[in-house]
Amino acid sequence: MLKEIKILSKLNICNLYGINVFKNTKDSSKRAKSLGLFAAVILVVAVAWMYVGMLVYGYVTLGIGEIIPAYLVMISSLIMLFLGIFKAGHVVFEKKGYDILCSLPVSKQAIIISRFVRMYVENLIFALMVMIPGVAVYGFLLRPSLWFYIGGFIATVLIPLAPMTVSIVIGSLITAITSRMKYKSLVGTGLSVLLTVGIMFLSSKLAVVSEDVTTDMLYDFVATLTEIISKIYPPAVWFGDFVLAKDFCSALLFSLCMLVVLVATAYIIGKSFQTIYQNLYASAAKSDFEMDAQKQKSVLSALCKREFKRYFASSVYVTNTIIGPIMASLMSGALFFVGTDAIVETIGMLPIDIDLIGVVPLIIGGVFCMMTTTATSISMEGKEWWIAKSLPLSAKDILDAKLLMNLLLIAPFYVVSELFLVLALKPSALELIWVVGMPAALIILSCIWGITANLKLAVFDWENEVSVVKQSMSALVGGMAGMIVAVIFVFMMLVVPITYSWIFKLVICMVLIAVTGVLYNKNNKVKLTEI
Repeated sequence: MLKEIKILSKLNICNLYGINVFKNTKDSSKRAKSLGLFAAVILVVAVAWMYVGMLVYGYVTLGIGEIIPAYLVMISSLIMLFLGIFKAGHVVFEKKGYDILCSLPVSKQAIIISRFVRMYVENLIFALMVMIPGVAVYGFLLRPSLWFYIGGFIATVLIPLAPMTVSIVIGSLITAITSRMKYKSLVGTGLSVLLTVGIMFLSSKLAVVSEDVTTDMLYDFVATLTEIISKIYPPAVWFGDFVLAKDFCSALLFSLCMLVVLVATAYIIGKSFQTIYQNLYASAAKSDFEMDAQKQKSVLSALCKREFKRYFASSVYVTNTIIGPIMASLMSGALFFVGTDAIVETIGMLPIDIDLIGVVPLIIGGVFCMMTTTATSISMEGKEWWIAKSLPLSAKDILDAKLLMNLLLIAPFYVVSELFLVLALKPSALELIWVVGMPAALIILSCIWGITANLKLAVFDWENEVSVVKQSMSALVGGMAGMIVAVIFVFMMLVVPITYSWIFKLVICMVLIAVTGVLYNKNNKVKLTEI
């Protein structure tokens, strides 16, 4: 069985992030795309390392360096848990190759464990993105003993076990529950989204210091922060004690528990592997089919309906793209119910003047632009892309349907968010145009840019939807551009004197309109037969 696990694990890992394609392909365009994806990943890693390094440097400068190990463990674990829940079910119950694997003399447990190994490797990469710069900066500034590095290495290897176990259990339960349902994808999507919103809400509640915290503890920032971390993620504190105080018992006990749960999960899933698969991918046909009256629709309406069907057929596609609009609506709602007084008071303590009505719509718009559907909508066509290309339709018809689908999906969240924003900020008539128009302009630009990026970086020979929605270069370049633009504008808004902010707003609007128009016209002139 160990040999089976080794071979299957190697096959799964070599396909991560296009490694196998880059290594073996003779197609120069595919190799170029793989290089581009690699460069984009390197850029993301560099930004993450810089952020973590600055965070650790700031904590050490404040004299609270002892909290750093637990804080780093918590950050990396929450990232792995948040991302793992979305894709665990799809990785464990990957459809492609199922028939071939089941026909081979390979045990179901070996298949499951090999896919667990793949998830562990992916999670370990996220852990290294956080731990390497954190440990390096901490070690350079505080010069700890050799045990700190040894304990840090052991902790980094063990960190992925907890979030991986939780995400696999939850993802597998969602998949198993929905496998017998008629609308399994839609129900699974709803459960995943509710779970994600629940985690976000619970984290925000737990992050608030409870009433039993004394005044002395409030002055002791380390103790307060440790208490908060212990509420959100207790294992982070255990691993922090393991690294700093050599508390072997807590870390060893926790790791053994997670390992036992992981093995038990693999065994249980292996026993019901084939049953869940058959229920998950089976389709039912009615024998009493009767043709209803045929309805005629416009080309745009028919294509848009087709896009919605494809979208809701993939739970990982929905959960990865709907979180941004949900978060934006929740942020606007929080601003309305909490009020702007606390924000204004906090801003008053800063050494710069901030135009609150100017900055908030940019932030909300940036959150809306997190992972647009258009960034991967062409790649999601997969092997059916030839159908769209063979239709007697122009590129504008097909691309407008993808754009319209994304805008219609965001529209309800946008309306709710804007209602809360207007009620919370109470803008004047002129300011109302900015509050309402700026998020809309960012959304439209990000959706059109998503199509532009996907036209250039389309991938049709994918193994599963996770690799397209989460790991493709198009998802990275096209899906995050709107948020990056919003962040840049926010920083520029902070630098521009408040007396000239209206001029800067006008310049931003003109730039967005011009860029959006150029990209839209360019997309419509593309020859789909060449993609």
